[in-house]
Amino acid sequence: MAKSIGIDLGTTNSVMCFMHTEPEIIMNRENDRLTPSCVAYRRSKKTGDSIIVGKIACDYAKVAEKDFLHSVKRLMGQSYNDDNVHEMARRVNYIIEPSPDGEEDVVRIKLGNDYYTPKQISAMILRKLKEDAEFRLGDTVDSAVITVPAYFSERQKHATREAGRLAGLKVKKIIDEPTAAAIAYGIDQKEEDRMVLVFDLGGGTFDVSIMLMVGGIFSQMDNEGDMWLGGEDFDRIIMDK
Repeated sequence: MAKSIGIDLGTTNSVMCFMHTEPEIIMNRENDRLTPSCVAYRRSKKTGDSIIVGKIACDYAKVAEKDFLHSVKRLMGQSYNDDNVHEMARRVNYIIEPSPDGEEDVVRIKLGNDYYTPKQISAMILRKLKEDAEFRLGDTVDSAVITVPAYFSERQKHATREAGRLAGLKVKKIIDEPTAAAIAYGIDQKEEDRMVLVFDLGGGTFDVSIMLMVGGIFSQMDNEGDMWLGGEDFDRIIMDK
């Protein structure tokens, strides 16, 4: 019987989980809990050119130059006219361009000799996670629950669903990361009603959410975030000093 998994599609790293009697992290084929959210185009005269994902892509980064993609999650559902997208295009080595069809809300990325949308690149990462999970679980994985930042717009959530579909996954639900974090730490198992503050600082995103828990049911009261402020931004600022 095909299985369903949980996926945290992160800006820097991604992780997958399966529910046995309790949630368990699924190790990838490299025996790591985290899979770098990176994609590269490997050029080889001996074995032929290929697209590689995860740690092997990171290991290839030094020679890949413009064919190494990272932090693509930041471009999901974004407009090319956004100032932050222009700033990101200035900083990264790979090429970010507007859609050739003139659509303002479509960004494309060059990888190898072709161009891809951010959701297509994210699908490559999700496909690796799916295949690694199938390898570990010994069964087909056909669906997933995927987490996204609390402040993701509907357009960004839609792009995430599309990425899952392109990876061969039925996306059962998109869950806000603060809700997922609260559930992971068992807050929903507490009997008393409570107000919870979730502080989420990731590699590429930062958000704070206030959640109300009543009878084991969560309701997000308010949230604020900045998807252009994360660990990699702190690293960049320190290195620029």
